[in-house]
Amino acid sequence: MYLLDTNICIAIIKGNENVVSHFHKKHESCYLATLVLAELYKGVYCSSKVERNLDNLQRFASLLPKNVPPLTLGLSMPYLPNNSSRESHELK
Repeated sequence: MYLLDTNICIAIIKGNENVVSHFHKKHESCYLATLVLAELYKGVYCSSKVERNLDNLQRFASLLPKNVPPLTLGLSMPYLPNNSSRESHELK
């Protein structure tokens, strides 16, 4: 099992070839801490390209195991804009 930190996730999302290569070999054993997910959402909503970055984050997260507990998602929600609904931003 691998617990990814924020910097590794950003490198994967941005397409760093070396990091992506390692990730694709082990992605089924990779997980995110609640804090990392919250930091990634914070980065998305502080960027100038929110929709694109949200799509990239969701695409990245779709490669991870599907057992992210609802509590993890709920704890990251304070980083969403006030007018956003949880349903529209849950990891798919």
